[in-house]
Amino acid sequence: SKCTGRKVILHLHGSNTKDYYAEGSSLRKFFMRKMFERADVAMVLSRQWKDWVASICQRTPQVEIVLNTAPQREPVERKGRKYCTITLMGRLGQRKGTWDLLQSFALLTPQFPYLRLCLPGDGELDRAREMVSQLGLEEKVEIPGWVSGSAQDAIWDKTDICCLPSYNEGLPGSVLEGMSAGLPVVSTPVGGIAEAVLDGETGFLVEPGDVQALTGALESLVGDEGLRKTMGEAGRAHLLKKFDLQTIVDQVVKIQESLLVYK
Repeated sequence: SKCTGRKVILHLHGSNTKDYYAEGSSLRKFFMRKMFERADVAMVLSRQWKDWVASICQRTPQVEIVLNTAPQREPVERKGRKYCTITLMGRLGQRKGTWDLLQSFALLTPQFPYLRLCLPGDGELDRAREMVSQLGLEEKVEIPGWVSGSAQDAIWDKTDICCLPSYNEGLPGSVLEGMSAGLPVVSTPVGGIAEAVLDGETGFLVEPGDVQALTGALESLVGDEGLRKTMGEAGRAHLLKKFDLQTIVDQVVKIQESLLVYK
């Protein structure tokens, strides 16, 4: 593209890009650096990603933070439910922290017999079902597979806590969707999550792999319906203010217009 005089906008979206770079050969790192340096604009999902791009480049490129967003939905009334449901919406596996969440859930169920876990998505479904069986949680854990549309909406409506204890992320849509549904979020400060989930205000952030901290954060929410409601409302308000779709669209249009030769 550059050889033919075209303008280039690069959108960094891969959650494992840092590891892919760090584990690569000198040649791979060279080409990745040049890719960022030669782009006219690089769009990234968070401050953390912007700092990383600057750290690997010898010539600092123009980097713009362009946030993700999520469809707006009306929260449902969750007061006085028979069950309290935790949902991890996404690909099941190590990177999303699925196994950590299952361990935490197993520790919590003796204290909270009304607790339920829903794991919709693709990925390592067979391993997830095997782990659920080994932990004796078949009656408390639902693994419906990939869902979308009205089926996904129904799961968000029955959910009380959104949880995504990931090891690597860009800015996950499931966290934003959970916030849009008026849910408190328990997650990790990787990628752009810390810009969405305000620790202690709209949910809790724990370090990846810290099952004890994850269990403690979930316990605080499972045992306190009022806290779930307060954090969920704060999260939805934060989403509507910071992650407004039209604002983000206008930003992308402005970036594109800034590269036009003839205006």
